[in-house]
Amino acid sequence: MKLLGISLFCLFATLTIWVTLSQFGGAQSYQAYDHALMKLESPSYALSTSSPEAAEKFLLQNKKHGLRLPIHISSDGKLFTAPKGGFDFLKTLVEKNPAMFKGLKPHLYSFEFLKSQNPEFMTAETWKNLKPAFWIFDIQDNATDADRYIVEWVEAHQLADQLIIRSDVDLVVSSLKRSKPLWIYGSSLSDNTQFLTMASAHLEGLPRFLRDYYFTTLTYQNRDMINPRVFDEMRKRQKKIAIGPVFSLEEKNRAASYLPDILILDELLLDTHSQNSL
Repeated sequence: MKLLGISLFCLFATLTIWVTLSQFGGAQSYQAYDHALMKLESPSYALSTSSPEAAEKFLLQNKKHGLRLPIHISSDGKLFTAPKGGFDFLKTLVEKNPAMFKGLKPHLYSFEFLKSQNPEFMTAETWKNLKPAFWIFDIQDNATDADRYIVEWVEAHQLADQLIIRSDVDLVVSSLKRSKPLWIYGSSLSDNTQFLTMASAHLEGLPRFLRDYYFTTLTYQNRDMINPRVFDEMRKRQKKIAIGPVFSLEEKNRAASYLPDILILDELLLDTHSQNSL
């Protein structure tokens, strides 16, 4: 009988705490950030690509389109893009030239060396003449002084008002946010995981969210990353939602059904995109 009483008390206490936390999260109020990148036409489309030719073709269709570039950072601070599979040579470098091998991470090498191994690597400056409506820089590397190199590059090219920065390396985004709090940032994978975990307990109103855009793919390592409760919470907080990259027409239609503010298309979808008005 005593055990039953203890169990009922614990259940009641847990329920009380859950209700209190849920009400606390739901009672928060938020204001929209007054910035041009928070007022994009919805939905806006961005092409995820490392091909300037594909990007140019995409932008010819609509000047309001954006570009998502996977950005790498070399050991000497160069921001650059790489083609898919562009770093495969590092896997054999240890055998072919062990004296030059520093590891499998591209940020351990100078851009000059990387370029000598693969001429398709291009500095971020190469892309500037394309002039999309907005840029998304998806930072790939946890490079030393990454935040400093990014700030220097963005300010030198006066792109702060046209650029959304995100990365799955949470430290990179957090460091940039501290030094440049008025820039626009997207969520990291750890941000998403936190919200998805809390949403499973209907407590998505509790986590802090210090980004402006909630970026998510449809799936990650065979796990569904879409939760409408999280999207509702983002909209309540006056945040924006970006979904993608999507790789097929089926994925594109599914992503579009959630009414994202930005829908990111992989370059594989470019021909389909040309045949279907958006």
